[in-house]
Amino acid sequence: IGALLENGMLASKVLPGVAQELLTMATPASFECLAVFLTAVGPTFDRKDWQHHAKLLAILQAVQRLARDRSMTPRSRFLLQDLIDLRASGWQNKKLAVRNADAPTTLEAMHQRAEEDLG
Repeated sequence: IGALLENGMLASKVLPGVAQELLTMATPASFECLAVFLTAVGPTFDRKDWQHHAKLLAILQAVQRLARDRSMTPRSRFLLQDLIDLRASGWQNKKLAVRNADAPTTLEAMHQRAEEDLG
């Protein structure tokens, strides 16, 4: 659904409804889907000039509350916190593990990179 929204093949008014439905389901699986969905569409639709931006902000506020809710599973909380962090960084993933995920490499090159990282 995220890719269809990004490519304009679905009306953008669908986004808040899908996200709200995933929030309402309130299961670990729905929270994981919500995190993946918002990660996909966030960079495109998190703009003040988008007509449904206020609804998106309300959903993101609910995500922030859930990320602090200790009654949720740790995995769900951390996925939602990663989403919050991603948005705070302007939707640019700055995690070292992701930044270094480049083309396939040899084991020797991996050892060399590890030595450089560790000093």
